[in-house]
Order: sequence, then C-alpha cells, then structure tokens
Amino acid sequence: MLTKKQFLYKKYKKYRSLFTKKQKTKNVTLIFGAQRSGTNMLADAFDKSFLIDVYHEEDETAFDDYRLKDIREIKSVIVKSWANSIVFKPICDSQNALSLLNNIKSSNAIWIFRDWNDVVNSAMKSFPNGFQELKSIISSENRGGWRGENISEENLDMVADLVNRKVSDETSRAAFWYLRNSLYYQLALDRCENVKLLKYESLVSDPVTVLHDVFTFSRVPWQKEYSEFIHQKSISKTSPPAIDKDVKKICDNLLQKMNTTLKLTFETPSLR
Repeated sequence: MLTKKQFLYKKYKKYRSLFTKKQKTKNVTLIFGAQRSGTNMLADAFDKSFLIDVYHEEDETAFDDYRLKDIREIKSVIVKSWANSIVFKPICDSQNALSLLNNIKSSNAIWIFRDWNDVVNSAMKSFPNGFQELKSIISSENRGGWRGENISEENLDMVADLVNRKVSDETSRAAFWYLRNSLYYQLALDRCENVKLLKYESLVSDPVTVLHDVFTFSRVPWQKEYSEFIHQKSISKTSPPAIDKDVKKICDNLLQKMNTTLKLTFETPSLR
C-alpha cells in the first residue's frame, strides 16, 4: 500500500497533467532485474518527472502482493492513466518479461543489474533467510511462487544440489542473484531492441549521462535534476561475502557476460 506521502504526490502529478497535451499512444516502460539491484532508485528517478505515471510494487492499483496484476487489469490501468508515459516496476515478474512486452502495446524494458557481491551484502541486511527461500523452490508445490516460475531444468537441478548441501544464506542469495539475472539470456532479452541493459554501478557513478540515455530510450523528456538524489556510496561498501566456490564461479561468469553484452551494445548500437 502506498504511504500517504506517495498517495498525495501521485494526486499532485495527476492535477498537473491537466495542462499536458495527451498522446493517442502511451509509452510504457517496465523495470526488471534482481532484488537489491537499484530498481527502486531507477523507479524513483522516473517518478521525479511530473510527466510520468509511476507504479511501484506497493501500489495496489497495479500490484497484488508485489506481483503485477492480470494483464487485462494492467491494460486498463494504462488506458485510464493521466500520463502519456507510464512506468511499472514488476521485478517479481522478471521471469515473465518477454510475455509482458509482447502483450503491452508500445512497451519497452530496462533490465538493471548490479555486482552480485554488493547485492548479497545488501540482501543479507533485509532478507537474511536466503536458504529457506531457495529451498522453497524445490520443496513447495508452487516452487516458491515467483521465485521458481519459468526456471530452467538446469537451474532447478542447481537449486536442488545447493539445498541438498545445505549451503549458507549468503551462498543462497548469490545463487538467487544468478537465477534472476540468467533470465535475461534465458528469455533472449539480449536480442530484443526494446530492452535496454543497465549497469547499476554506471548509473550511480555517472547518473546525469546514464539517466539521460535511459530517459531517451524510454521516449520521455529528461531534466538534470532527476539525477540529483543518486549517489555511489553503496559500491563495494563492505567486504565480499564468503560463499560456495562453485556458486561464486557461475556468478562471476554471468556478471562478466553481462558486462560484455553491455560493452558490445554500446560499441555496436546497430545490433539493437
């Protein structure tokens, strides 16, 4: 549920929209990625604009228990929105990214990723029960809900092995980072022209340049003040966590692959 401050801010933005010319086709941007990767920061940056209607996971208009509502309801939310540009942050539905993009007209997506070491350190502060969440993927009838949706057989076998070995919560969180970000390639989002890969560390290190690029990609006007609240104090703030060597290896390999994909995209924009 939205806080009173968030509710009033949305009302204020809606009032201001009365003076904005409406477009026939609305732009929709979806934010995907793993938890603790800067998705809130990115959504907040979009929310700084009075021209964008942003739906965070707490907004019951579009979300139910952090999950995006039925696609028919989301389409209704889009139609009824006061804005020409709408942003949703359905990271618990990242496994359904391709389906959502195919079903929402004029939509694009930002997939943001962050170094797994910092993600694990951050997650352990707020969600320390990593092993139980990992275990739920193979021990519950619904595979832990969104955590096990659309999981590949290879990744399911990996989870079963880690649970059998009773790995630490830190290792479980690293494995979860791998599961969520591997979806980017499993869903072939790296081949989609309407999906932009974004690196958290680049965003916080150079927010003006990076956010300008993100807003341009999302086809919404940009102003420098949207980036003023962003800082880079959380990069490598604490020592890397001690985790299982095999999990560390696959996380390092995936991180390197994503960095390489980002570099190739930047150097060869025609591929997008």
